[in-house]
Amino acid sequence: MGAPAVITVTDHTGVTRRFYGHWASPQYQIPHLAQFIHQADTNPVPLTVAAYQAYVAAHPNTLPGEDITTEPWHRDPTIADGLDYRYTLTLAEHDAGLRYTVAERDRPHDRERMRASEDLTGRAQIYAAAARMCRQMAATTRQLVERNGGNPLPGPTAQAWQTEADRYDAWAREHTGTGFDAPTDAGAPRP
Repeated sequence: MGAPAVITVTDHTGVTRRFYGHWASPQYQIPHLAQFIHQADTNPVPLTVAAYQAYVAAHPNTLPGEDITTEPWHRDPTIADGLDYRYTLTLAEHDAGLRYTVAERDRPHDRERMRASEDLTGRAQIYAAAARMCRQMAATTRQLVERNGGNPLPGPTAQAWQTEADRYDAWAREHTGTGFDAPTDAGAPRP
């Protein structure tokens, strides 16, 4: 099954590459991206395509990592071409130039058309979106456990997802300079 996706990564030097991932839904990709950016800032490593590739090599099965830049498939960003998602990531020297977009297959209206679903600029928005995705996963996990008679499920618990959300909220506050109260339960992810 999976959630096949392509990400086009461009950095401030003008280098652009496309990468494919078979399991790449936004609920996981946005938090993985937040981890990549935070790790690069902590080390400190400039945000470049090379840094992206190094991160993916060190953290397999996170962000899309199969380089398909020279391949003929999945070139047109306006059509699904068998993908569920298309991401663009612009890596910049300054926070205002950092941008991440998500487009998803337009179901059920036009299965081959992509429609925009996220447009995030800067670290604060990316970290806040990662927190939102983790809260959605916490809510979904709680619902699934309830449906399963209270028995735990494989994978992270709802509390583990909420702990991740809290961490991303803290990172977002560091980049906005303001505090904000994020809801602890954003409900189930969109279909």
